[in-house]
Amino acid sequence: MSVVEGLAAPRESAGWCARYRIGDEGAWSECRLLDISLTGAAVELSGDLDDGPVGELPLLLQIDSIADDEVAITMRATIRSLEHRATRGHVAEIEFSGRREERILLHLLVRLHELV
Repeated sequence: MSVVEGLAAPRESAGWCARYRIGDEGAWSECRLLDISLTGAAVELSGDLDDGPVGELPLLLQIDSIADDEVAITMRATIRSLEHRATRGHVAEIEFSGRREERILLHLLVRLHELV
């Protein structure tokens, strides 16, 4: 069993700050990862979002390294659901569409965050 196959389902509680943008041309905005797995995440999004159809919205999620450097991982994802919450703004359920190598890097980053 590979790293990706064995750890794809369970979500880990996160609470980390990150950045996102809708599409390849949009501006980067702040967000907070509520939970994360190798296949997806729940993300609290800041900023104004259109109320259009959600199913095919591409999203780029950039998660910083825990080290004090400029290294980060950027994961391509699709928004599967978007919920407006009065206290938290928008919470998006996203599904990652990255390559196997990107998911392995994500797995390592999640494990490093757990150690801090």
